[in-house]
Amino acid sequence: MGPVLLHCKNSNELLGDICLPGRYIVLMMFCQNFKNWHIFFSSMGYVFESLAGKKYFDDELKVTSAEASEPLPKDRLGEVLAMFKDRKYFRAFRDRNIAVTKRDIKDAVGDDNLIIQVINCIDELSKAANMLVKRLREWYELYNPEFSKSIASNEKFSELVIRKGKKDLLKELGIEVSMGADLNKEDVEEIRLLASGVLGLYKLRDEQEDYLKKLMKRQKII
Repeated sequence: MGPVLLHCKNSNELLGDICLPGRYIVLMMFCQNFKNWHIFFSSMGYVFESLAGKKYFDDELKVTSAEASEPLPKDRLGEVLAMFKDRKYFRAFRDRNIAVTKRDIKDAVGDDNLIIQVINCIDELSKAANMLVKRLREWYELYNPEFSKSIASNEKFSELVIRKGKKDLLKELGIEVSMGADLNKEDVEEIRLLASGVLGLYKLRDEQEDYLKKLMKRQKII
């Protein structure tokens, strides 16, 4: 568990900063068996710090605007630490630790995390698109093998399958009769539906690549 800064809500309730009766207001920074700590004492009053800032108390532990700040002798530290043996404080420690951990996790997310996710996304989109376009080509070659074998770009192939019919594609190749089967319209539409999905993956990959460039410029990587 990381460092936790505790604070006292009022003079009778311990919720974090430690409140001793009589003469001491204590600010503790807990971190692995109380190795890191800060404590303050004043003959005129008392002060403690928390994540919310400083608060000042008079000798009767009432909130005051008068500032005070004097180190507490280290020989009094044992008296303060002994208070935490009482189980009634455990829940307060646990709740504050959880709150600070959540805050630290939230603050830890930055552009470097986004860059890692986008790079992985681009890689997975490319793998998915290439796997599906292989299936698309095999399926479309049952219908128009000449065209499939005439174009190397998978992205361009997917685009033309969607936009143009078999006759137009064969005409552009100078072929009058195809070896492909004469599929009905419903069967061809299913092939085009797959081509549309493949093309969508390529476009999404391109958009993610543009986003990655923006992130890298923001981090001054490029």
